[in-house]
Amino acid sequence: MSKATQDPTITIQIEDKEYRVACPPKEQTALKESAHYLDNTLRKMRAAGKTTRLDRTAIMTMLNISHELLNKPTADRQNADHQNKATQQKVVALNKKVDQALKKFG
Repeated sequence: MSKATQDPTITIQIEDKEYRVACPPKEQTALKESAHYLDNTLRKMRAAGKTTRLDRTAIMTMLNISHELLNKPTADRQNADHQNKATQQKVVALNKKVDQALKKFG
């Protein structure tokens, strides 16, 4: 049995349309919140009259949400950046130790 068939499905509404989505129980609340956020953003975009076609509205909404996410550092992104810097520092230190060891034997 595939993972998709093992996960229970939930129903979300976006633009007055229902979608059934496979989702693990522990992630259902976050998925519902995401769907609500997407629905609200789509509705705002339509209300602003920037576009009337659903496909174009959806693309513009996805672009706006992506822009928000990429330009608004979150704790997770900041933590990941910190971990990357720490890992880089450890790699540099290990490289120095390896170089020193090789010089002794080389």
